[in-house]
Amino acid sequence: MIEELGITFIDVGQGDSTLIRLPTYSGIEGGAILIDCPSGKSQTILDLLKEHSINHLALVIVTHSDDDHCGGISDILSHFANLGTIDQVAYIPDSPSNAGQRRVSRAYRRFTRLTLDLEQQGKLRWWKPNLDSKNYGDVVINFLHPDERDSWRGLAEQDRNSVSQVVLLEFFGTKVLFAADITEKGWSWIMNRMNSRGLDASIVLKSRVIKVPHHGGAWKNIASLKSLFDLTQPEYVIISTGSENTYNHPSQSLFDIMRSVPSIKRILCTQATPHRCGLKDGESFSCAGSVELILQSTTFTIFPNQDQHLIRIKLKHLHPACSIWLPKID
Repeated sequence: MIEELGITFIDVGQGDSTLIRLPTYSGIEGGAILIDCPSGKSQTILDLLKEHSINHLALVIVTHSDDDHCGGISDILSHFANLGTIDQVAYIPDSPSNAGQRRVSRAYRRFTRLTLDLEQQGKLRWWKPNLDSKNYGDVVINFLHPDERDSWRGLAEQDRNSVSQVVLLEFFGTKVLFAADITEKGWSWIMNRMNSRGLDASIVLKSRVIKVPHHGGAWKNIASLKSLFDLTQPEYVIISTGSENTYNHPSQSLFDIMRSVPSIKRILCTQATPHRCGLKDGESFSCAGSVELILQSTTFTIFPNQDQHLIRIKLKHLHPACSIWLPKID
């Protein structure tokens, strides 16, 4: 029996995708959970799944309808549905267009139609978690957000980021928080709900690893963003961002806040950016690249390790904002 869980925060540029490889004793041989897949990256994900001999998707979580999260999901669903080895899609309908926009992306329309068609054919099940949880052996997947009321608010306000699914994974006491594109508004809904239920957020949310919200984008309410880190107290922070993104992700305010969080040991951005790392304009570079966690009942390992990360930074002559958490870069 191998008590090992693998989590890969995949380098997909300006987007999000995470592969969770379930332990061999979970009851699903060659099984995994996939969270999101952006447009244009489905082959990257399929290649990674093949590399890890993944032949069964127990769960596909689609956090929300943005193309940089769900745009490539249809190819994944088609592939595994044809094999007959996909169980569930966890998706809570949100607004597929921003306020003032009329266009709904082709990728989103394809995803929703395909999901309904495959469900009708009996090839998968569509599931709305609504604060539910799932267990795969010792792996617990907790859906923290949104609930049904939040979903309605998101639809009414045409605000899909605020109702993107926030997921907390727990394995032998180690917690990993996947914050999707949650906003300060969505975060306040989570806090209010925990308070109303008498839950201690500092206990529930404390996580060894956090994938920060919205690719490291700034929140208007800085105090709210600080409360996220004060409550989670992470050791490792993952930022899934693209070298050539035009949104200034990750933001300076994010790094300013993280400097005040004593628990943080390392920050790993999948790609370097000109405004935070000194990368040349128009240049792309995978800094940490795909970040790999290996969790066992008593051990925790993260790749790239510190030395590997430093080598990549030095080879590219970068001056990243994360250097404050690393040994001095000559």
